[in-house]
Amino acid sequence: MILSSRRKSARPAVTLLLIAVPLALAASGCSSRGAPDSPKASDGEVSLSVRLVPERPTAGSNIKAVLDGNAGEVAFIWEVNGKEKEASGDTLEKGLFRKGDVVRVRALSGAVESEAETEVVNTPPSLVSVQIKPGDLRAGMDLSADVEGYDADGDPLRYDFLWSVNGLSFFNEALSGDYVKRGEAITLRVRAFDGEDESEPLEVDAVAAGNSPPYFVSSPPAGFSKHFIYEVMASDPDGDEITYAVMKGPKGMEMKGSRIEWEPVGDEGQADVAVSADDGRGGSALQSFRLTIGKEKGDGQ
Repeated sequence: MILSSRRKSARPAVTLLLIAVPLALAASGCSSRGAPDSPKASDGEVSLSVRLVPERPTAGSNIKAVLDGNAGEVAFIWEVNGKEKEASGDTLEKGLFRKGDVVRVRALSGAVESEAETEVVNTPPSLVSVQIKPGDLRAGMDLSADVEGYDADGDPLRYDFLWSVNGLSFFNEALSGDYVKRGEAITLRVRAFDGEDESEPLEVDAVAAGNSPPYFVSSPPAGFSKHFIYEVMASDPDGDEITYAVMKGPKGMEMKGSRIEWEPVGDEGQADVAVSADDGRGGSALQSFRLTIGKEKGDGQ
């Protein structure tokens, strides 16, 4: 009887040993086919880390999630200021965020998760074009510039102007004609400022000022009775010496230096006169007027 009781107690022990085998397989995380229920490295645990590139994105750049670790398939969830955004996989494309927004990405691989976030920073402005005007530059002319800039964040732009004339520098929106001389090289450098950052400078050269013609600064007497006298005066922006000539006038009217002296032969009437001023460099001016003889007394009487 004692032996019989021993045999009965031994049989259940064998049965318990057979049942323990599938329980051990289930604890290892494998199915009946041996495939893993979640991504794992062959010899260790799953590791997953995500970072954003660039680290300091601007509104004009795409943001990419870069993975480190040994995870298998990974899903990405993008958020901008706490709200989910539809994105194409590991990239959040420009246009879905702007300056000052906080961008976050969550990378998920099974039960493993990693996240990263960054703030969108200011985009420096850029200069599209700078044009000096007037285009037909002459000595004594004031210069200014037409400037076109661009800012991806829509910030208002301010421009800084630096004029250079033969080594002299002038910080001003315009350049006074006092510094514009014939043949002198003029350059303009412009920067745009959006309140946070400056653009790269854009420099342009002005065409050297050409010759400027003289211009009259005197006016003839309105009339005279016997003796006509007119002291002709013209100014030349380049400082050239000016010569004068009577191009049209009554008989006997001549120029003596810069002075006209003439006595009419008749009593009353009218005479058309044209006087030229020439700088000797291809620049000239013409002054035309009509004399009334004997009607009024002018300064040349």
